[in-house]
Amino acid sequence: MLPDDETIACLYKLIHVDVIMVKISEHTHSKTNLTTCCYCGVGCGIVTSKDKLGRLHVEGDKNHPVNKGMLCSKGMNLHYTVNDRSDRLLYPEMRYNRNQPRQRVTWDTAL
Repeated sequence: MLPDDETIACLYKLIHVDVIMVKISEHTHSKTNLTTCCYCGVGCGIVTSKDKLGRLHVEGDKNHPVNKGMLCSKGMNLHYTVNDRSDRLLYPEMRYNRNQPRQRVTWDTAL
């Protein structure tokens, strides 16, 4: 007798919780992480990895019971969100007066 889909999903969750795999090949040395997409409540499984240049790559987790390797357009574009630093603050800034521009400050000052 074969287990049903619900049993397989439960077993998958028990076995694959916080699994980190390391893939090493001739062309890329990347650490691959299994995680969950953050965009909605569905909880699609994704596989993230970084190439030698530090760029993030995202693909659907083929073994995940929810999405079975498929990703929606938001999930497929997660790497663009992470890699885009054009509008992201990289250090603390403060404005001491409404009429003054923001200035870079230390973490101690900001907190």
